[in-house]
Amino acid sequence: MKKNLIAVVAYLLGIITAFSIMDYRYSIGKRYYLEENPLEDEMSIELLSKSPLDDLEEVYAHLGQGFNIGNALDVCDWTYFGSSHNPGFQAAIVYNTEPWSAWDVSDYVSFNNKGLATITWKMSGINSSDSAKADNLALQLVNHNKTYDKTDVTCTVKKLELKKADGKTYDISTDNLNDYQLTVEDDVTDYVYFDLSQFDITTSSLRDATLTAELEISDYFMDIEGEIASLERFWGNPETNEEMIKAIKAAGFDTVRVPVTYFNHISEGGTIDKEFLDRVEEVVDWVLDNEMYCIIDVHNDSGNAGWIKASAENYEKNHEMVAYIFRQIAERFKDKDHHLVFEGLNEVVNDKNQWDNIPASDIKIMNEWNQLFVDTVRTTGANNEDRFLLVNTYAALPTEECLKNFVIPSDSVNNRILVGIHCYFKLKNIENSYAVISKYSSKYHLVISEWGYDKSIPDRLSTIKVFMSEADKRNIPTIYWDNGNPDVMGILNRNTCEWEFGDIVGAIIGK
Repeated sequence: MKKNLIAVVAYLLGIITAFSIMDYRYSIGKRYYLEENPLEDEMSIELLSKSPLDDLEEVYAHLGQGFNIGNALDVCDWTYFGSSHNPGFQAAIVYNTEPWSAWDVSDYVSFNNKGLATITWKMSGINSSDSAKADNLALQLVNHNKTYDKTDVTCTVKKLELKKADGKTYDISTDNLNDYQLTVEDDVTDYVYFDLSQFDITTSSLRDATLTAELEISDYFMDIEGEIASLERFWGNPETNEEMIKAIKAAGFDTVRVPVTYFNHISEGGTIDKEFLDRVEEVVDWVLDNEMYCIIDVHNDSGNAGWIKASAENYEKNHEMVAYIFRQIAERFKDKDHHLVFEGLNEVVNDKNQWDNIPASDIKIMNEWNQLFVDTVRTTGANNEDRFLLVNTYAALPTEECLKNFVIPSDSVNNRILVGIHCYFKLKNIENSYAVISKYSSKYHLVISEWGYDKSIPDRLSTIKVFMSEADKRNIPTIYWDNGNPDVMGILNRNTCEWEFGDIVGAIIGK
């Protein structure tokens, strides 16, 4: 009886085990039951279980040779910091007298990206004759963007006040705190008039007065998409399109780095314009859909002209806003697969824009920026919990000074961090520079995320071959910096999507 019971139990265990194995094979690859060649299917199962996305060494090898789409989404207008929602309108106040004796107007003040403007007009310089009676003030809006012609804008007068040096105040805003719908025509709107005659004052009594007007506009027409496209063409390149990405893929590149600059596309508090993030995602998806790795960074927000610096003062001032920007980017892309690599800050220099003899304290701040980046991304969850991240040395420099003092960020997962350096070496310095890199290539997974040579150098092709030879010896992935201009560093004609320098492409990808 006991032997029969053991036999039954063994039989049942055998059936359960068989079904478990079948279920396992079915769950990881249905092809096992559909193909005629089981050996081939076992190989497919083995390949699936060794996805390059599961291992840093595999990813490092698969990054291969890459291409930077420079001077496109990283384009910025350094004259203006802030959201592309800047309305572009200006407002001015005109002073009239009875009888009319002169034209007096305040400065033209721009509305900010929240649609607010304050005019403060010290009226000491008005030209009307002293005995002329103050008749009215008139508000007018101006916008020289033809896109706004024949469109309506609502202007709200929040305050309108005259104040003399002796403290006497004329509250002109009484009964005038209203919304005024104005139509833009030939760059300007009609006037809105405010009565001064009720105060029985003359020009002479206003020469020590200050006029304050607080205004707000809304309902203005904004072509956000057009502004983004216009900025993308700012440095002479056409807008990035999928044909460019396909050309890069067809040439044999494995990775596309998409540098992105945000400071023209954020509010004063750091909120990124949704329309700009949509555009970034469009380009990222083209890269991923064409089966390449994609790297996105925060680019010209740092650098010599940037607002993010490697100094204690700058970190204290800006780290919350930078973390907010990191978080928005991470949230937008957290469901993309691991072929998307996040890079932190591009070339962060200190307040003095030093590229050598850098104080150790400022290099330490760069390490803090990197730690902030890693910590912020990881908190957003989904695929960001173990996404591969790229962090740079101070200014992305490959020098002994910067590599020795670089500290890889602590991370909640193991083996997910790459280290970026930029290598613009002269021919005579290539071997010595790579000797320094060799000291750290076994310690970190280094990626040369920018390098390149200007067309003007006479030995350009041979220099590139030497550079690539040294990188290949150390199995370091490289990403060529293309600025879109074939007379400088461009090798892809972005208008025709044809390669201007096929020999250079061959030298990079090994063909």
